Amino acid sequence: MKLSLTVKVFIAIVGMILIILGGVVFFFELKTRGIAAEEVSRRLRQTDQAFKGFESATRDKLAAVNEYISGNAYFKAYMADAIDTGDTGSMIDQFDEIRNFSYCDFMIVLDVDGELIVDTSDRIAKDAENRFAAFLEEIDRRLESEDAPEEGYAVTGILPAQGKLYYVVMSPLISSEFLHGFVMVGYVIDDAQAEEIGRIANCDVMILSGDSPNTAKLVSSYFEESENRQEGAPVLTASLPGEASGKIFDFKFQNLAYKGLINPLSSVGEEMVGYYVIVKPLERELRPFRDISAGLLLIGGFAFVIMAPLSIVAARGVTRPVNHLVTAIEKVRDGEYDEKAIAVESGDEIGVMAAAFKSMVKELREQQEMIEFLQESASERGDTTVIDPDQTMALPASPTQTPSIAGEMLRRVMSSQGQLPDGFVLADRYEITGVLGRGGMGVVYKAKDRTLEEVVAIKMLHVNNPELADMLKRETKLARKITHRNILRIYDLGELDDYQFISMEFVNGATLKSLLRRVKRLPLTVGVRIVRQMCLGLRAAQDAGIVHGDIKPENIMINTGKGEVKVMDFGVARAVSLDAAAGEQTVSGTPAYMSPEQFQGGGVDNRSDIYSLGVMMFEMFTGKTPFTGNSVVELFKQHLTKPLPSLCELNPEAPEELERIVATAAAKKPDHRYHTVEELLIALKALT
Repeated sequence: MKLSLTVKVFIAIVGMILIILGGVVFFFELKTRGIAAEEVSRRLRQTDQAFKGFESATRDKLAAVNEYISGNAYFKAYMADAIDTGDTGSMIDQFDEIRNFSYCDFMIVLDVDGELIVDTSDRIAKDAENRFAAFLEEIDRRLESEDAPEEGYAVTGILPAQGKLYYVVMSPLISSEFLHGFVMVGYVIDDAQAEEIGRIANCDVMILSGDSPNTAKLVSSYFEESENRQEGAPVLTASLPGEASGKIFDFKFQNLAYKGLINPLSSVGEEMVGYYVIVKPLERELRPFRDISAGLLLIGGFAFVIMAPLSIVAARGVTRPVNHLVTAIEKVRDGEYDEKAIAVESGDEIGVMAAAFKSMVKELREQQEMIEFLQESASERGDTTVIDPDQTMALPASPTQTPSIAGEMLRRVMSSQGQLPDGFVLADRYEITGVLGRGGMGVVYKAKDRTLEEVVAIKMLHVNNPELADMLKRETKLARKITHRNILRIYDLGELDDYQFISMEFVNGATLKSLLRRVKRLPLTVGVRIVRQMCLGLRAAQDAGIVHGDIKPENIMINTGKGEVKVMDFGVARAVSLDAAAGEQTVSGTPAYMSPEQFQGGGVDNRSDIYSLGVMMFEMFTGKTPFTGNSVVELFKQHLTKPLPSLCELNPEAPEELERIVATAAAKKPDHRYHTVEELLIALKALT
């Protein structure tokens, strides 16, 4: 399935929106998980500190109870008498006294042999009877020591009993240096304490009784979500690690991520009797962030619903100029060259591309118009390739030619300034097939290059002076330095019996002079296009430091099939004329197109070529040269002093800007002209 550019851009925009939205949600989820993990760890540590604080506070209360039991002589005497007489009622009365200030949960009284006398709970002593031995042994150890222990004779610890854990203190009853028995007082660790600790940092707290965390039994707990207590607690404890490291760990429970912390609960002699476990699910901490994520998704969905149609509008806005360009390209492919249809005016890259394409289409249109005009004008006369006679003048004239010692035919042809017959092979390579043009200094032939199997043009000069031959070689080398599509290429310089000839590019067309004879004056677009191509060729010559010196319609060749313009005869006429007489100053050029400085024999530069271009443009758009005369002297005076006639008066259809361009190019003084061909090119581009 072929998708249009608009659909592709729309998909790209929508895809980008989804990627950005997904990226935001993913990054938010990743970031919030990290924040939640840090917060849960902080709360676990806070709850751990709270539990340790609870332990410390409980031990302080037990120390206060022990102080009452051990330091109150009346209590000790009363209890010793009750133990000796077996008065359990008096003992229970004393428990009530202790409970009034300590709020303890139970009291157990043992005789000196560790046998039970009173248990105010009626059940703890029976279940924990085998646990009393550790407390009694520790008290005996302390009593038998020579010096009173720093921590006193009372022993504190944790007592597992009746499925609970109790913080307890066992104190000996010593009166008048006699041991009468033992009193144990304790506080139960129940759900109330677990809740009090858990609520401090909103963590779940479990108190376990046993020697391994994942096999111990739950004795008290607090769950922030109470429904987890009965159903989830056994499974949760089974998911815990098997050791209590006091470090935070991660685990899974009911497919949810948890963090937890386990610390041991030890009694007398470091006996492990249980653990306290603090856990918190990450999901609970993530809930606020989940709400934000849901809000983001909701906002993103709402934004997507809004952005989808806007994306279509944006896609069409982006692709509309491209579609215009595609349509224009298709029209160009079909032979329609209408640059005005390219209406893209944006300043972005597409606008730059459209402007470049518009310029290209304009070039193609002008080229097509030029080709049609040239072919139409050529068909009216049935013309083939023609090179006009060379009207280049040299003052003074050339010296008498040196007689040729070549064959009879070549001598006869050259001496009579005739032409070589078809079939004549020049230098064993070039077969003459016809005559393209004749000039005062030679003939231009159409020939076949037998070596390369190509059609070429051969210019045979009626010159056999050695000095002129050397000059011609130097100038030909100079012309060959220029490589440009608007410069007629020179292939080789040859010699036959002291007569020079040049092989050069063959152009299937006619000279500008031939065209002007047929149509008189050229349409604006055709004429400007021809001049612009001439300027491009001359610019390449100027870049190579070369001045043509003989710009005229006869030296401008036009390929009628391609609309391509070629500037030819670079320096050849000047080379022959300048050295026509040794040591004698020579003025070369074609009088109708020569610049004032050329007439005066002064130095010439690229501005002389620009002057000749200006005169030639005047002729192209008016059908006549600006200056005419019966003699060279008369032409010289007009070029030097006579103002250029008004181009617009002779051609009312010509724009005033064209008249200004021509007047600037053909200014009398070089400093008043365009200084470079590039400046003239810019002016011509602005004109069209």
